[in-house]
Amino acid sequence: MSKLDELDAALKKAQDAQNAQNPVMPTGYSKEMNMGMRAFMEMLGVLLGSGLMGWALDAYFKTSPTLLIIFVILGIVAAFYNVYKLTRNLGTAIGANNLQSEEKAARKPSQN
Repeated sequence: MSKLDELDAALKKAQDAQNAQNPVMPTGYSKEMNMGMRAFMEMLGVLLGSGLMGWALDAYFKTSPTLLIIFVILGIVAAFYNVYKLTRNLGTAIGANNLQSEEKAARKPSQN
């Protein structure tokens, strides 16, 4: 057995040990679950943050629920805009992302 074969066997053994420690995640379901959880956390974070800021500013300026309502409405708008940005390229045809970037590049003025 040559040194190259020994090295190949040791490399194969190390790769198997690494794969056993870090199993491969399923691609389809985990991507969709990841996208859904990210959208949920974006909405929750923005709404809680804006509500907390509105409540704190109301307490500071003694304006009762006025700023809370304004900030919650702004938070709802921001949350839906973030989810829109997150999901705008979902469900497009194969290669549509490249077409979109080519359209943007065509509209951009030349650097020359």
